Amino acid sequence: MKRFDMRILWGGLLILAGGLFFLQELNLIPDAWDIIWGSLFVIAGGVFLYAFFRDRSQWWTLIPGLALLSLGVIVAVEEFFPGMDWTGALLLGGIGLGFWVIYYLHREHWWAIIPGGTLVTLAIVAGLDSVWGDEVGGAVFMLGLGATFALVALLPNPHGRMTWAFIPAAVLVVIALFTMTALVNVLNFIWPVALILLGVYFILRNFRS
Repeated sequence: MKRFDMRILWGGLLILAGGLFFLQELNLIPDAWDIIWGSLFVIAGGVFLYAFFRDRSQWWTLIPGLALLSLGVIVAVEEFFPGMDWTGALLLGGIGLGFWVIYYLHREHWWAIIPGGTLVTLAIVAGLDSVWGDEVGGAVFMLGLGATFALVALLPNPHGRMTWAFIPAAVLVVIALFTMTALVNVLNFIWPVALILLGVYFILRNFRS
């Protein structure tokens, strides 16, 4: 950035900080510091993304850029939705998105699929952990890793198909199926209900005929 652009940036930040502290003194905004930190994260992430759009060869700037934007979103979520715990899911998902964008724009960096898929899987597990527990989260993690390696084999890249990735994909999916012990109790209820519904279907079909 040019020096004049930096002056505009710092001037805007000072105006924003002064306005937020003024509203805090009027009891209109209770947590001005949180909003300021969130804004700084978003601005810092925007600087990295701006550097990428100016020079597409600097693909690495996507990772810190989207990570910092995710931190800004986390601050906003905690400010406006205090009861929701999405910190891990949003941060991991934001970083994983950076790797997926790298692959989308530069297919020669096929390796970005692996950290991208792993981080997105961890984001999903972090979001589901409070609902389903650790056992189901472990199964989802293994399934996500298996799907990630399957995508390595299926998605195009300049080096040709990576058929070797089907082997770890299959192994991880099998491991995931064996770790779904938390779903056994649920299946014990599903099968009887399914049999009852099937029996009702045959009886109703008989009366209709």
